[in-house]
Amino acid sequence: MLAPRMKKNMSKLDLNLAESFPPVALEDWRALVEKALKGADFDKKLGTETYDGLKIQPLYTSADTAGGARALRPENLWDVRTCHMAPDPQKANENILQDLERGATSVTLKLAAAGGDFGVEVSTLADLETALDGVILELAPVAFEAGAMAVFTAIEHACLMKKKDADLARVRGAFNVDPVGSLMASGTLPTSLDQALTQAMDVAKWSAENTPGMTAMKVDGRVVHAAGASEAQELGVSLATGLFYLKALTERGLSVDEAARQILFHFAVDADFFLSIAKLRAARRLWAQLVGACGGKDNAMNLHAETASRMMTQRDPQVNMLRTTMAAFAAGIAGADSVTVRTFDSALDLPSRFGRRIARNTQILLQEESNLGKVADPAGGAWALESLTDELAEKAWSLFQEIEAEGGIAVALQKGSVQERISITRDARQHDIAMRKAPITGVSEFPNLYEAPIETSTAKAEGKKKPKPPAPETITDTSFTGLMDAALKDASIADMAAATQKGAPAEITPLTPHRLSEGFEALRDAADAHLAKTKHRPQIFLANL
Repeated sequence: MLAPRMKKNMSKLDLNLAESFPPVALEDWRALVEKALKGADFDKKLGTETYDGLKIQPLYTSADTAGGARALRPENLWDVRTCHMAPDPQKANENILQDLERGATSVTLKLAAAGGDFGVEVSTLADLETALDGVILELAPVAFEAGAMAVFTAIEHACLMKKKDADLARVRGAFNVDPVGSLMASGTLPTSLDQALTQAMDVAKWSAENTPGMTAMKVDGRVVHAAGASEAQELGVSLATGLFYLKALTERGLSVDEAARQILFHFAVDADFFLSIAKLRAARRLWAQLVGACGGKDNAMNLHAETASRMMTQRDPQVNMLRTTMAAFAAGIAGADSVTVRTFDSALDLPSRFGRRIARNTQILLQEESNLGKVADPAGGAWALESLTDELAEKAWSLFQEIEAEGGIAVALQKGSVQERISITRDARQHDIAMRKAPITGVSEFPNLYEAPIETSTAKAEGKKKPKPPAPETITDTSFTGLMDAALKDASIADMAAATQKGAPAEITPLTPHRLSEGFEALRDAADAHLAKTKHRPQIFLANL
């Protein structure tokens, strides 16, 4: 503790740090650095290049950015959103209530209809009612992941709100209808894209008229990211998809502002801290520019961030806690409206109770102890981040224009040009990982050959219940309200889908997801199999030339 006399003397000091340190020219700094490098190439030694070709410098100054206008979330705190996918609706409900009681502020219900290893088996309104029993819809926003069945899940949720006599003006959440994203992820839709879009627009119009706190449409950049895309490619494809939905909504009578409010963007954030921050900040800027160009005034982006699936590892999975913390930190700094943190064991099995606790508490710590939500734009004014945001936005806008020049996102996906661009980036990154130029901690760097397996769920062994055959002939009115009446009478999702199917199913080459560590983990799996069979590890002769 300072003595009173020292405190008194210090209070008289006029500290002016700017005058205490003389300015140093960038050229002088570089000269000293090059001297220390002793002939090594400055750019190769200290500079890096992203998969979009953006040059990241070791030092930035105010001359490196124009300081463009920012469009951040209107409030500083974000929704702590947890994802639930336990197959049994009753078990999913237990997990949901536990998360909400212990700090989560909203939930995502991932349904079996969305595909993947896990999902809640929701077929009828009764199943959905079980899964959300005890959830106060006016207080806890509910979002859905239902793939191509999202329209019919939205109808069932509308029925649930009616059955619960919920105050529709206060209900918040996301129906997340996304035919383009579903097509990219699976390569097919059960109906034509035009018919799927028509059904999606019916949901959006109902939502705009009845539930102003809900968003109907989703633009899913995570599908693109999981397939290996760069940051600019994820932004460019998402922007083109957003415009596709914006046009469709305005053609059906919504104003540009009403349409924009019905669209929620989902982006992946990974352990590349600075690029993740720049990507989300660039996304808001690009959307504001696009909505403004279409004549809209309400240009705030609805933005959900989720820690990336492709960075998760099966080996040494505890390291995933560090990756997801970095990603969530980036999402909070960049201004996401809601954030989902994947559980550290999500690449192995159904998320465990401990995994859900750590994922939930990661966000709570960031908000309540790190106080990230108390600063409107922590990255604002940081020359490196402002410059990276500027360059990334420019690159993404250029890719967006290329997609539009081809005829829009639907045409580009049909031609395969989007898939081809992403494939090139994915191959380049996989090459860097294979050569250990892009290291993966716990897998290609510092692997723990003696790691003990963690306890996982037995959900993979559980059989899925067999849905009853669809009965589309029982549904005669296929309007939104007509389908609501059918759902209230116990019509299943399959019934509604069969009754509304029109045209040949849409088909494209899908964007296949992958994890960055898959190659090395396959080697580890093969080595473990060899050990189990022969009682010793495979031997490799290493010759130092």
